[in-house]
Amino acid sequence: MKLLSFVGTGEYKETSYFYGDTVIKTRYIQEALMRIFKPSEVVLFVTEDAYKKHGEHLKEALKHVKFVSIPIPKKQEDIWVLFEAIINSIEDEDEFILDITHAFRHIPFISFLVLLYAQEVKNAKIKGVYYGAFEAPTDGKTPIFELNGLLSLTEWLYGIRELRIYGRGEGLVKAIQQGNVTGHLKQYPEQINKILKYLQLNQIPSFMRESKRIKQGYPSFKKQAVKHLPPIVPVLSEIERLTKFDGCTNLDKDCLQKQIEVMEYQLEKGMTANALELMREWIVNAILYLLGSDGWLDRDRRKEAEDTVNWFCAKMKKEPWNRKKPSYVDVLKEEPVMQRLIKLWEDVTKIRNSIAHAGMNKNNPKPGTIEKKAKRTLEEIRNALEELHPVSSLLII
Repeated sequence: MKLLSFVGTGEYKETSYFYGDTVIKTRYIQEALMRIFKPSEVVLFVTEDAYKKHGEHLKEALKHVKFVSIPIPKKQEDIWVLFEAIINSIEDEDEFILDITHAFRHIPFISFLVLLYAQEVKNAKIKGVYYGAFEAPTDGKTPIFELNGLLSLTEWLYGIRELRIYGRGEGLVKAIQQGNVTGHLKQYPEQINKILKYLQLNQIPSFMRESKRIKQGYPSFKKQAVKHLPPIVPVLSEIERLTKFDGCTNLDKDCLQKQIEVMEYQLEKGMTANALELMREWIVNAILYLLGSDGWLDRDRRKEAEDTVNWFCAKMKKEPWNRKKPSYVDVLKEEPVMQRLIKLWEDVTKIRNSIAHAGMNKNNPKPGTIEKKAKRTLEEIRNALEELHPVSSLLII
């Protein structure tokens, strides 16, 4: 583990630094931290003047010390010089602690951001952030403040952003569990992650069943979260959204509407391919709804519904149908809504096929084009829902 610290040109006076029950008398906070945490290396960022004033004394006080020269921040370019100095002092997989006691003006802010960057690009790990509060003595001694709450706040930042923008829950679970929570506060976020995994894999019936399950536990979670997890309060509305997709025990209009709401959520979170896949299955569900089918998840019935809409498409294009005529055709051929469903089927199939098979096609549309077409198609699906009415409530298929 490394200790990263800054040295200025101040007149550092001897004081008794204390951290927990440990008390160390020294001029230099770096010596106190070295003796407390026993890092394998100390890296000190110093200006030329700071090194002249304190360099030799620090060499005597510290073991395994390395000095890194930095400029006095006077212009915008100096920020990037500081960035490079810090980032180049960190190796892949490094663990380190940061001391900001003598960092100049905006350097603590910059250095903290650089270390967060190092965590991502070098898989390094910040083990702690510390500050020697010389100006706030306690019983004549100088406390060393631990500022690790800043680290947990960054995890909240990542987790909340992932949930709000991308519909992912891993970061939120990590942020919550870093708070050493127990019971429902620990278990419920895992349920959130589970339901979002179902959504990412486009397992929509499972997603909707989980929505009903987390709906039951949400009031208790919200009550405890407001009390014990303040950073989560602004994002509770995003979590509550996930409790509103429950349904689809039976294939009714409410079920079809909930599936449309899932598509909306997927498009909002950038899951366009998933939304298109669900649009295709929604059309199959619409046909089964017209027929009054109870077994809407039965593979054979879904295949018959797919063949039915394909039969209508072939007839409309005056293309030959060389297979057995689907059994649902005669029941549905007089239904006006079938014209809309046929058009939807062709539109969805065309868009979906353009991105299926990992894009192994000669001509692939641009992402923006696909997204626009998907949104337009969703509008058509909403319109189709209003025209859906079962052919016969007595029909059993």
